[in-house]
Amino acid sequence: MKPTPITSGEVIVGQMLSYTIVTLIQTAIILITALLMAFNPRFTVEGVVMVFVFMIFLSFCSIGLGLITATLAKDVKAAGVLAFIFIVPQQLFGSFIYMGEEIKVIGYAMPSQYVTDALYRISYGTTLTDVNIWIDLVAIIIISFIIYVIGLILYERSKST
Repeated sequence: MKPTPITSGEVIVGQMLSYTIVTLIQTAIILITALLMAFNPRFTVEGVVMVFVFMIFLSFCSIGLGLITATLAKDVKAAGVLAFIFIVPQQLFGSFIYMGEEIKVIGYAMPSQYVTDALYRISYGTTLTDVNIWIDLVAIIIISFIIYVIGLILYERSKST
């Protein structure tokens, strides 16, 4: 990356934007496919917008986790192993896979918990006046920011060594 005329920050922002666009396209494809397969959500246009907003912040969080993984890993194989350290707990505890109410407490440390909770509420007709949706949004924004900042700090440190 050193011979490029752009800064590392510009590269990171460019990757963040490109991955976010991919996330938006994937979200649209999934929503359209689900509707075509007779999924009958009870959300409004505002609810659809909120689905995309939540997915944008989950994307930011995932990019931050990827940045952390890339800076900690010494090679591609190590990066693949490290990625599972982030992926599996999100699936098990972050409510992609239901593991019971007592385990759900651990899930609140996972960004996916807040997104899954909000998407469930939105798709089953909860209005945007529901404070829980906004709590989930604030939580995912804060978690995404923290993870992304940690990723940037680690990246900057790895560049200087």
